[in-house]
Amino acid sequence: GNSLGDRTFVMWLRPNSNQIHFRISTDENFNEGGNSQSAIPEDVWTHVAYVKEENSLKLYINGQLDQAQTLEGNTINNDGPLTFGGSPYGAGSNVFMDDIMVFDRALSEQELGDIYSDEDDYSQIAWWPLHMDGKDQIDDANGLLKNETTFPEDIEKGLVAEFDGVNDHIEVPHRLQLALGRDNKPVSRSLWVKLLEAATGSE
Repeated sequence: GNSLGDRTFVMWLRPNSNQIHFRISTDENFNEGGNSQSAIPEDVWTHVAYVKEENSLKLYINGQLDQAQTLEGNTINNDGPLTFGGSPYGAGSNVFMDDIMVFDRALSEQELGDIYSDEDDYSQIAWWPLHMDGKDQIDDANGLLKNETTFPEDIEKGLVAEFDGVNDHIEVPHRLQLALGRDNKPVSRSLWVKLLEAATGSE
């Protein structure tokens, strides 16, 4: 987004708990949403998905529903950039990330289970494998590397993106098809993450 208050839509790790803070901006509250029940473990790959459909916001961890929230307002459009690993407004966490995907529909639990099991053919509208760069493999929503984002080799996933939790991030310039949740439309986001050290900083 263009400011700390643009949260359509966001996920980050809560400091000192490793729970996921998942939020979206609506015309009732710029920070609607919830926190995961589960904490993200360190040094283990975890699949995370965020699904928004009508007034329902759901968080899935490893293919299973972890938390759901009913939104009080309609989604506010976000015309700012999409960022991974952190943002210009705050530090992220020291993590590996892999295979970030965006969908213009609400994924079902079955579809999320297929992604977790590494099935193919997801029909996503954007896909950033993060295997040496921030390029989108579906269209041309290519991400710009900010600061010292690196791409080490992980024993399980191969080449992945590493963010230092200080100021590294990837920034995807605004594109209409990635104006996530615009006009109250459904949207889903999926990614793999490995937490390298406990989350710190501000919420």
